[in-house]
Amino acid sequence: MNYNKTFRRVICSLVLLCGLYHKTLGIDSKTLPLKFPNAQEIFRPRIANNLETVIESNITHAHERFVRTLRWDETISKAEEKYNIEKGLLAGLIMQESMGDPLSLNESNDGGAGLMMFQPGTARNYGLKVIGSSNKTGRDTDHGKQLRKLVDTQDRNYQVLAEIDERFDVNKSIDAGAKYLHDLHASHDSWDMALSAYNKGKPVRRPNSTQHVKSTRRFQWYYETNGGKIGQYYEYIRTNSRGEDIFRYEIRQSDSPRSIANNFNISDDRNRYKKIKPSDVVDKNRHLAGNKLSTGQTVFVKATPN
Repeated sequence: MNYNKTFRRVICSLVLLCGLYHKTLGIDSKTLPLKFPNAQEIFRPRIANNLETVIESNITHAHERFVRTLRWDETISKAEEKYNIEKGLLAGLIMQESMGDPLSLNESNDGGAGLMMFQPGTARNYGLKVIGSSNKTGRDTDHGKQLRKLVDTQDRNYQVLAEIDERFDVNKSIDAGAKYLHDLHASHDSWDMALSAYNKGKPVRRPNSTQHVKSTRRFQWYYETNGGKIGQYYEYIRTNSRGEDIFRYEIRQSDSPRSIANNFNISDDRNRYKKIKPSDVVDKNRHLAGNKLSTGQTVFVKATPN
């Protein structure tokens, strides 16, 4: 057997797989700042253990939006605190607007761009440098086509694009978006009204009945539920009929139901749940997981909100 040839094939396959993984999550090195939050490193163990699932999943799914947005958690949290925004709401809005991709463009080329999907006029009003001369705060397809050509020409190079148009700059766009959302709330005295105005220019009569507001609120809740230390190893799946939040967990060496329950309780740094017990750790058939657990096995944790 030609071992050198076999080894080269294995290495090439791994490189190709890693490239596909990063492309799927939208974290190609060209699309990231040189320094980014530690949140990505926090999530790396769980992402790596579910590599095949992530590759095959729909990139518009809530969890993939969450993973991408979590990269900017430190910046988002500081902006929410700075502008007195409801916890997790800015993150939910980013998940809704751009799916956590700092180089996002509106599919219809309407002129929106970046994490906050700013139109050119709104971006200029909030101090961002914008390519071209458009000052429109609404739809501008000519500007949208110009942006599309720019991003394609620069091959989605984050450093270059963030310098040309600051809507692509993670820190600047998040701060500007947070200030804009804060100002809308000050004008309408309601976060749902503010979200509606963010989307429509002015709020509709019943904002919480609109898809944009409902989706943003759902993503806000998802971000807060999966955020914090719990999200490092426990992945929220659904809420059951008894109101318990169900989390998926992948068994590691020496795990037991007791250690899984204890680690979950320790990880609940936001005090969202009542203390769970080993009996709250179950298998796929909803039976008690027991102590005969295998590395890589999937179990589920039932957590009751406070």
